Amino acid sequence: MEQYTIDSIRNVVMLSHSGAGKTTLGEIMLFSTGAITRLGRVEEGTTASDYEPESLKRRISLNLSVLPYAYEKGESQPHRYPRLCRFHR
Repeated sequence: MEQYTIDSIRNVVMLSHSGAGKTTLGEIMLFSTGAITRLGRVEEGTTASDYEPESLKRRISLNLSVLPYAYEKGESQPHRYPRLCRFHR
């Protein structure tokens, strides 16, 4: 596995309302960088970020997913927050 220095790692957060396409965008990012070899579909329950039985049953994301991939010279880590996530101060 390739090693990255802390200054070359970028974190990308996809934050939006339900149904906006965060999961699909995450799949496209993984596919276009070669992290996965096929695009998954939310409707079929075949995405890289939705793997828990309850998420597959409901066809919505219930938990945070980290989708690591390498892009150009740095590494990026998109974090996808589902609509059911609650933020507290």
